[in-house]
Amino acid sequence: MTRFLTTGKALFQSWLPGPDKDFFPPVKTRIPRHPLHWLTVIVLLALLCLYFGIWITNHTQLLLNPDFQNDDARTTLFPFHRYGPEGALADDPIANSMMMFMTPLCRLLYILTVPVFGLYYASKVIQALCFLIIFYSGCLVLRSRRGLAPAALLIFFMFHTSFIIDRIAGGLPRAFAFPLFALWTAGALVNSYRTRLVAASLSALLYPSAMLLILAAEGIYCLTEIDSPRILYKLGQQLKRYALIVAACFLLILPTTLQMQGRMHTLEEAKNEPAFTARLEVLPFPDAANHAVKMLILPFFESVGTSPLPVFQAAYRELGSTSGLLMIALITMIPLLRLAPAPLMPLAFLLGSIFVYCIARVFAFHLYSPERGLTFGLPMASIMLVVCSAGLIGANKNGWRIAALRNLMAIVCISSVWIFAGDGIISNRGMTITRTPNEDLYAFAKRLPVNVRFAAHPYDADDLPYWAGRAATYGYETMQPWNIEIWRETVLGLQDILRMLYTSDQKELLRICKSYNITHILVRKSRYEADFVKQATVIEPIGTYVKTLLADKQLNDLLLARSNSRAVVFENEKFKVIEVDLLENAKQGISTMENLRLNIALNTDITQRILGHD
Repeated sequence: MTRFLTTGKALFQSWLPGPDKDFFPPVKTRIPRHPLHWLTVIVLLALLCLYFGIWITNHTQLLLNPDFQNDDARTTLFPFHRYGPEGALADDPIANSMMMFMTPLCRLLYILTVPVFGLYYASKVIQALCFLIIFYSGCLVLRSRRGLAPAALLIFFMFHTSFIIDRIAGGLPRAFAFPLFALWTAGALVNSYRTRLVAASLSALLYPSAMLLILAAEGIYCLTEIDSPRILYKLGQQLKRYALIVAACFLLILPTTLQMQGRMHTLEEAKNEPAFTARLEVLPFPDAANHAVKMLILPFFESVGTSPLPVFQAAYRELGSTSGLLMIALITMIPLLRLAPAPLMPLAFLLGSIFVYCIARVFAFHLYSPERGLTFGLPMASIMLVVCSAGLIGANKNGWRIAALRNLMAIVCISSVWIFAGDGIISNRGMTITRTPNEDLYAFAKRLPVNVRFAAHPYDADDLPYWAGRAATYGYETMQPWNIEIWRETVLGLQDILRMLYTSDQKELLRICKSYNITHILVRKSRYEADFVKQATVIEPIGTYVKTLLADKQLNDLLLARSNSRAVVFENEKFKVIEVDLLENAKQGISTMENLRLNIALNTDITQRILGHD
């Protein structure tokens, strides 16, 4: 038995090696021993502390305020109200269909956090987890013999690139992409296969698009580690380890694949579906070369925020994209002059990203949106380049002088980007919606029973499910054309709802409301004014249907354009809410009054005839 366990342990270690001890020397050996080394450490840490002090000050709403959220939360997060104290939206068919787009581990995280923090704070907790993964990645590099410089550069550029913050904002599944890229980067820097395996495995459970990029990069990067004279043996070892990562990811992504209902649009089908242009804006595909250059220089060219020297920032902006290319060229010169190791890791990630983009284009849209390969992969490759070049200057040499030189290079890089490109801070980046403007409407809706359902114009129907936890008909954010079956149901449902909203026949309105279990109608007043046709406009293919529907109608023809005061249960400057039951009762009341008037008139006529006869 002992022999069996020993053999199993040896086999496990051969397939899943632990971290290289040479990369993690004792902590006491990492303490600076020279005043100049200490000086560079203090200056670099002070620079980071100053930056993050400014960063946190400008992102308080992003980090802490539950009234500010990302607009895409109205697509994927609103179904998680069912795990709150009310259990709202548990039976809402739209919420159930949107839940399909949520990855298993991300779903589990919200199932655990929503009962404790509530949905709005839960998204902040998930955001914080993503930021912690980035900091952990930096600490992993710091703990290794790579030292402070590459760790500082990795953390700084991840937070300085506002596009990355925008992706993390809101705590959606995509929020984990860049943090897991950072974790994979740290694993490659410290020669930890297990860390890279964890990054790939987590990406399979959290955001499969990131998994594809990591797997492609890992497949190329593992070949660069073959430096042994026993090339065939080393190749076999690397292929076995890569096969293990692929197998693990395949097994972990199965739940996500199996929960998908129906099939995705093919590229040819998508070209004939206007929503891929009007709603998703993924077709036509952007020019690959221009888009690739734009995303590659993003960490250096995204000239946003303020600079301590605005004159230099203005001059940098005048150069346009040339400035970003120049910055990359200067950084690339470091390894070309053999002042740093060859940038194999960023090269592997760059090639892997391009490979994934090409494959996703060929098999669009089975691998989700192809642009993710460039939009997510290339900025990360640029960050890896600066980390591996400026952060590892001095090649494989050690000693306090090399450590101090690397810290100095990190200080120069961070200061240069801060001065020329700006601090990269867009206040509360990614917080695109807020509860405040319609707070009274949401408060009213929350007082209603959890099983109510609102009908509204698609551009007005997104907010109630998220901010009030009450079901509504399809909105812009839930119009997701990726899946053929879901999109077909969405289009048919939207046509019925729009026909109900712009009908002149009360019987038709009540029939559609009953068919869709609608209890209340949310009416934006501006949609029922003189320009009601323009205000009714929706993206294609629904837009054409609306134009046909309203072609021969006048404003006075529309039932909801009338006062309906007896059925209005809420009203403010922008909206009014009509209760369907009251509308139906009002109709019955009117019919009863009409019958009463007819009876009175008839009785009066008969009486007059009798009296006249007498």
